[in-house]
Amino acid sequence: MQRTRTMMMTAAAIFLVAASAQAHSLWVNTFQNFSHPPGHAMVSLGFGHALPMDDFLATPDGQINLESFTFVDQNLQRTPLGAPQVPAEKPLALESGMTLERGDLATYKVQLDAKASPGVYQVEAKSKVGYFTKFIDEQGRERMKMTPMNKIPNAKQVLFGAKYQAFAKSYITVGPWSEPKQLGHGLEILPKSDISTVRAGELVDFYVTFEGKPVTSDGKGGMQYLIATSNTFGGPDGFSLASPLMEGKARFRVPTAGQWLVNIYVMQPVTKEGPLAAEFGKAQAVWYSATLTFNVKP
Repeated sequence: MQRTRTMMMTAAAIFLVAASAQAHSLWVNTFQNFSHPPGHAMVSLGFGHALPMDDFLATPDGQINLESFTFVDQNLQRTPLGAPQVPAEKPLALESGMTLERGDLATYKVQLDAKASPGVYQVEAKSKVGYFTKFIDEQGRERMKMTPMNKIPNAKQVLFGAKYQAFAKSYITVGPWSEPKQLGHGLEILPKSDISTVRAGELVDFYVTFEGKPVTSDGKGGMQYLIATSNTFGGPDGFSLASPLMEGKARFRVPTAGQWLVNIYVMQPVTKEGPLAAEFGKAQAVWYSATLTFNVKP
């Protein structure tokens, strides 16, 4: 039993590391502009590896499907936003050998008029729940399917199965900063500092929860890190800042102005009587990712 559990955890760790290194990230862009009072904010979705935009969420091949994209006020009243759409036309081939492809990153303008209620507004995005199962079929072939383990009737042996989901959010601040409320994401990053006024060289604190409980580094789950990167530091050169999580708490000193993204990937095993018991039989592990973006002033 212990050997089986160890093998499962090893497979899960390999899957998590590989996915973390190669998978696209989902994030929310928010940029506030006060050049023309009372100001406005631009909101869009980001997907890929490079801030502020890298790739389309919706393509003819389908890379990520959103469960929701939502504007949330300070009282947690939600306004659904439209999901990106796949354009009907095919990419346009140019004589130069390049192609032009139309896309949609769900861009919105939020007008901050004089009547806007003060507070911290949140823009959130969640991907649809997905499943990944690696198994040996009846002919002895190693196969993979994007489906729960219990939906594969011809599996001779299940090698690994995971449930996964991505969460993303950012903030728009009207008036003084106040700590935003948690949105109930499976994996959630909460700012514990005023990120509406943070400047280069200052400390920022975060709190991370998995299914409502603080994520921490311990002897059972190994080290857990919150990662920070920016289009002005680290990202273009392929490296980032890392802060170990202890009782859900992480801290960074942001070295440069610009847009910053903090992210984390967390995998937890599924057990018959544990907190993830609802997934027992469907997956051996639950794998979540979460991102939060904010803008640092010079």
